[in-house]
Amino acid sequence: MRIRSLHKKFFLFSPTPGKIKQREKENVKRIRFRKVVL
Repeated sequence: MRIRSLHKKFFLFSPTPGKIKQREKENVKRIRFRKVVL
């Protein structure tokens, strides 16, 4: 439990490759949405 909570904190605060990819995907979606709106 203790190790898992530490891992969770580390995962939340450190930008992992998966999180970065997710953010990039979200940004791409937003850009596409804006293009569709405009």
